Amino acid sequence: MGKLGVESEDDLRDKIRQGLEGQRAQAAQSQLDAAIDGELLEKHVFELPERLAAKTVDHKVHEVAHKMMKEQGLSSEEGHERAEERRPDIEAATQKGLRLAFIVARLAKQHELGATAEETTQQVRTLAQAQGQDPDEALRASFQEGWIGDVQEQLTQEKVRAWLRQRADVTETAPDAPDA
Repeated sequence: MGKLGVESEDDLRDKIRQGLEGQRAQAAQSQLDAAIDGELLEKHVFELPERLAAKTVDHKVHEVAHKMMKEQGLSSEEGHERAEERRPDIEAATQKGLRLAFIVARLAKQHELGATAEETTQQVRTLAQAQGQDPDEALRASFQEGWIGDVQEQLTQEKVRAWLRQRADVTETAPDAPDA
């Protein structure tokens, strides 16, 4: 039992139960987020700026091509050709993502849910400590390398998501009984 980091079978059962409960909660949250996204997209229909959408789709297609080249050992020509075949799916997903980003940004502004400088700084420090890095050095790097804005955006998105989850009308249903 010691090799597993537990002292008894009961401890092992508790750890397994906690892990399964965590996975269940994460799956439920993912389902809720997907339902919320669907509602937001359905209720807020708008056209994206054409140039932004086109440039973002082109960038994503290029990313997919390079990922395929790296992971599958494809030539540049083959990678780009296969990525182009996936363009319709990439375009649909990218447009959905962009629309959601605009909606979330609008909600953050309307409801004053944007991450503050203090929250962002604290998040960088917390992440650094969790990775065994010097928090002050990580904070300096976040400004120098320009990723502090990404952290702030992510925190804002998390705050909006939490706000939306809190207001969601959730109805849990029992799973269908298996066929006999």
